[in-house]
Amino acid sequence: MGMICQAPRSRFTLPMTQGDIADYVGLTIETVSRTLTKPRAEGLIEIPNASDIVIKNRPAMEQIAEGMN
Repeated sequence: MGMICQAPRSRFTLPMTQGDIADYVGLTIETVSRTLTKPRAEGLIEIPNASDIVIKNRPAMEQIAEGMN
């Protein structure tokens, strides 16, 4: 039986707050916030509330992710 391919999601609900993420990865909340500010300022993502992130420019985000390898 073949695999069912779904379109990539563009909206994500984070199960952790930025403070929780900072604690988990050993950073300050300010660092996590700054890390999200740059792609938001560049129009790559939207942060409509404290727990959701919307990807506005998937190709650019994929290029960034590929550069992290």
